[in-house]
Amino acid sequence: MMKKKRSKSSKKWLKKHFNDIYVQNSHKNQLRSRAWFKLDEINKMTNLLYNKKCVVDLGAAPGGWSQYVSHQFLNKKNSEIIACDRINMKKIDKVIFMQGDLTNHLFLKQFLNYVCNKKVDLLISDMAPNITGISSIDIPNSIFLAELALKITKLILIKEGLFLVKIFQGTGVNQYLNLMREHFFHVKICKPKSSSACSREFFIIAGNKKK
Repeated sequence: MMKKKRSKSSKKWLKKHFNDIYVQNSHKNQLRSRAWFKLDEINKMTNLLYNKKCVVDLGAAPGGWSQYVSHQFLNKKNSEIIACDRINMKKIDKVIFMQGDLTNHLFLKQFLNYVCNKKVDLLISDMAPNITGISSIDIPNSIFLAELALKITKLILIKEGLFLVKIFQGTGVNQYLNLMREHFFHVKICKPKSSSACSREFFIIAGNKKK
């Protein structure tokens, strides 16, 4: 069977991707993904992981964020990291992984039953839709997943906990930010340098639940 030739745009993307300094450093340091550097920057800017013991990581695969948290928790006793994704993720020390689709009601119920008895003090969500390149599709799908992460956060996060979520800039984001402000006293937007300048992604950090 003949292999299909890559388009010029895909070749250009691959070249840009592998020339990216964060991608190169993630390979060099045997990191799961460049997402490690995004969370590292956010953590250094906000003390996100300060005094945290139970972290839930949504949209975890391939494991960049979970790997980072695990590294930070190396010498911390009684800490717990619970990761979840639709696709499988290779084992990471100190991480409990649950594979399943959180948009599926039955799996969501199973997941919540597992984590609801935990004192979750940080929920991080790197969930993202399958990118089509069409903003009118990608942005609403991104907001849907961010809303799902917020729904889960409201159910499992302790009052003093923090919530970090990725979202794509576009129509509907301001409404999502207003929704966040309805449930948290503190809401902050950030975009780390390791997030591509041409990417629509940015991150929202919320803390001090109102209910």
